[in-house]
Amino acid sequence: MRLWIVSLTSGSARILRAFTCMGILLTVALLPLEAVQTEDRAVAVHVTTVLYAALSKEKGLQLVERERLDEILREQAATLSGLTSEDRGVRVGQLVAAKIVIVGRVARVGEQVLMTARAMGTETGRLLVETEAIAPAQVGDGAKRLGTRLSATLAKRGSELVAPPDKRSDPIEEVRRALRGKTLPRVTVVVTERFTGAEAVDPAVETELLYALQRCGFEVVDAAKVRQAAGGKAEWWLHAGEMIDVVIIGEAILERATNFNNLVSGRARVELKSLDTKTGKGLAVARLTKSAVDVSPAAAAKSAAQHATQQLLRDFLTEMTTAWGKTRE
Repeated sequence: MRLWIVSLTSGSARILRAFTCMGILLTVALLPLEAVQTEDRAVAVHVTTVLYAALSKEKGLQLVERERLDEILREQAATLSGLTSEDRGVRVGQLVAAKIVIVGRVARVGEQVLMTARAMGTETGRLLVETEAIAPAQVGDGAKRLGTRLSATLAKRGSELVAPPDKRSDPIEEVRRALRGKTLPRVTVVVTERFTGAEAVDPAVETELLYALQRCGFEVVDAAKVRQAAGGKAEWWLHAGEMIDVVIIGEAILERATNFNNLVSGRARVELKSLDTKTGKGLAVARLTKSAVDVSPAAAAKSAAQHATQQLLRDFLTEMTTAWGKTRE
């Protein structure tokens, strides 16, 4: 007798509840299961359909539409070629800003058919697997049971796949509390932002930095005035005398990722460093890449840059101020 063995993966209750309580849906991308042999394609399609239906009923989950995934797979075919199914799944998941991606395949092994699916965290790279063996006559019912189990596992063990949600509604307020009682340096900001698309993008990283610095009580000195006072010299911030104590130098690369339906995904890589202008010594360094989805490439990339900057600021400003304070001791 031939058995159909279905192996699947997933993730989390505590995290799923945390996301749901915050009003945030956990985005899941279910990619079509791959059939190793041609005769198993129908089975792969059927199991994929059943899993999609089961996951779509789970509260707190937002499934990426299958049409969007199909479009991305077509557009990115050349880029994804040669990658393992796991790497390809993570890449596609990141393009659609999914927290979890599920990939799998169907393969004939002797008198059995082995169906495998893996759920991975696109931010953590973590993986979970579970299996179920079913007889060929019960493939349909078994697929339904598997879908139910997958949904339950996502509601139970997602914390093993997904990075913990940020419960702090106002990160700048947290920085203010951490800096309370500390002497703050006079700061100037120099950020280079480049968008690889044709549209013009307003400075997102610099705007977020200036807003955070001012809210936290830093004295922010206009970079143009400091540059003029230093005579336009190379590394002018080191020749600014008593005008400033610290310079924050940033670089951001914003780019379009891909299209799907009426939305576009964008990425931004943000790098920040701060220097003591009296000694040239580095005080703090941070970098982060984020993705976002919006109605245009520029809007998506800008949103990604804003989120990356906001996430970096908490530790970056605290570390910068603490390190600068030690130079004055």
